[in-house]
Amino acid sequence: MTRQPRRLSGRIDAALAPARHAIGRALADRTLRERLLLLGLVAVAGLAGLHVLLWSPAMTRHAGLMQRLLALDRVTLQLAATPPAPRAPYSNRAPALIVTETAAAAGLILRRLEPDGDRLRLTLDDAAFEDVLTWIETLDRDHGLTPFVLEITRRPAPGLVAATLTLER
Repeated sequence: MTRQPRRLSGRIDAALAPARHAIGRALADRTLRERLLLLGLVAVAGLAGLHVLLWSPAMTRHAGLMQRLLALDRVTLQLAATPPAPRAPYSNRAPALIVTETAAAAGLILRRLEPDGDRLRLTLDDAAFEDVLTWIETLDRDHGLTPFVLEITRRPAPGLVAATLTLER
């Protein structure tokens, strides 16, 4: 029982038929040694094509990523070796006064402010998210008031949040 070669669908088979017949005639006219040499040439050309189309671009990308990773490692080592900047001495002013003044300067409206021993609990309503984060960072950096508890809730309006936080010195 002889197996018939699988045929491609209609148009593709018709378009490739002349090329297939030409290749078949060209190979039939060659000796076994020539056919083996052509097969080797096709294999080498295929491997070269894979190298040029797949392997080389992948290795170039890999080298670029490795250079970026090494640069990030150098930056990380430099940051780890850099001592933290000394903080300015904090004032002895009352934390509630500092919070009230800095919130007004940042354009934030405090809804509630209540002392709790060494801590200060406060609530902000409908404030811009970026303004809240900048204000908290200023309190920590410039006044030594660190957030102990922080809860930020998104409001319906875009970019607005409600924040409840507890600060400690």
